[in-house]
Amino acid sequence: MDSEIYSQIRIVDSSQLRPFEFCYPADCRTPADLSELPLLRHPFLTTPLEDDSYLLLEETAAFQALVEAGLKHVPVQICPEAGLRSISQTIGLTSFSYDDLLRLAARYPRQIAVGRRPGRVAGPTGYLNVSLKFGDRPPVDVQLRHSSQTGCPLPLEYLFRSILRTGRYLPVVELPKNSDTVTRKVSFTATLSLPSFSIDDLKAAALADRFFPAGIVRVVSSFRILEIDFPMSVLTSRISIAEKEAFLRELVMFREQALKTSFYEGRIYLLNR
Repeated sequence: MDSEIYSQIRIVDSSQLRPFEFCYPADCRTPADLSELPLLRHPFLTTPLEDDSYLLLEETAAFQALVEAGLKHVPVQICPEAGLRSISQTIGLTSFSYDDLLRLAARYPRQIAVGRRPGRVAGPTGYLNVSLKFGDRPPVDVQLRHSSQTGCPLPLEYLFRSILRTGRYLPVVELPKNSDTVTRKVSFTATLSLPSFSIDDLKAAALADRFFPAGIVRVVSSFRILEIDFPMSVLTSRISIAEKEAFLRELVMFREQALKTSFYEGRIYLLNR
């Protein structure tokens, strides 16, 4: 068994996990009653923060639903930052039009500017530049004020609130040309291209409570532990965290000895997380 597994999987207090994005527990299928959930399938992916807490890197809504149901301790995988990278998704918008964008910019003229000055290649210092594409119209550059440079810019939050008032947003899924899939694609009125956000940006968002909209940034780890299948009865028991971690180590060792574990090198796609 790779010692890296034992060094990265832990049981921690749920209060030590800090998200970088807003969450919508109502959209999560996690039962509100912990007795309905026999086990936790995967450890939550995290990386250390400065204050003895951990940045929660995915499954924010599922985590929040478990916390609201009363779960005090959770299994986590603690990844070093060197093994992480963040990906900004291309976002498809429904029922959000160019006129909606202009109305939003008019409401916050000091925060949001549509279009760049002629001849300017990049936006001014202290602004975040995003691009929206509406149908056949040329892409529209939008400058969002970001003077604090900490976490999510407030105008980006305004933009996504406006999007959610009229419709919704989803990651854009590119299908192969001439695809014969029978699944009907969502019809988008616009697409939104975002700049890259670093792991440091996500940490700043968590520490300053300047959360990003849910699902617009995805974090990829070079090393991932899955299917821990930790019994909920042990997690909710009154034994100490140290005892729960000892149980976890013995559980992994037993499965290894019983030839129940597998290791795969290269890129792995989990298609139904």
